[in-house]
Amino acid sequence: MNNLFKDCLGERFNELAPVVQQAHHGSTRLEGEASVHRGNRLAQWICHLFGMPPEAKACRLIVTGHHDANIMLWNRYFDDYPMNSYFYKCGDYIIERLGPIHLLMKLDVNEGALTYSLEKTRILGIPIPRWMAPRVYAVEQQVNDKYRFSVDVSIPLVGHLVGYLGDLSVETLASPS
Repeated sequence: MNNLFKDCLGERFNELAPVVQQAHHGSTRLEGEASVHRGNRLAQWICHLFGMPPEAKACRLIVTGHHDANIMLWNRYFDDYPMNSYFYKCGDYIIERLGPIHLLMKLDVNEGALTYSLEKTRILGIPIPRWMAPRVYAVEQQVNDKYRFSVDVSIPLVGHLVGYLGDLSVETLASPS
């Protein structure tokens, strides 16, 4: 079965660590502990406005994923707080849609880790000039038998907006065809 991430990465998908491949194939459930940290008061207000998870030194994180040739649905629950994404491909980009925000990213593989490079941002379909756009550092990797992720977002004039990281177990829910 082909899927969106395989389509974006081509043969490089096979270079991903086994747990990262498993997390992005078929229907999956990831579960474990995460932490969420937010920036200053303005950053906290922006996070609230755009539905980012609340700050937590430790919270239970459950992610359900569905992957096929055209989309990836990624439903995250930080304790009971939902943060859902929809990913699709457009040209050379994989686009993550978080509510009104569209993040146009390129994927890469580095020593088995999946990295995301934010290239363009749109809010309500309006392109955000690069100098105003968020900066995103995002990586998924395998540590021992766990899926480890780290996401850090900052924006000009505000600084650190939000970051979340954790170690999760990965379970395949439905066998890909």
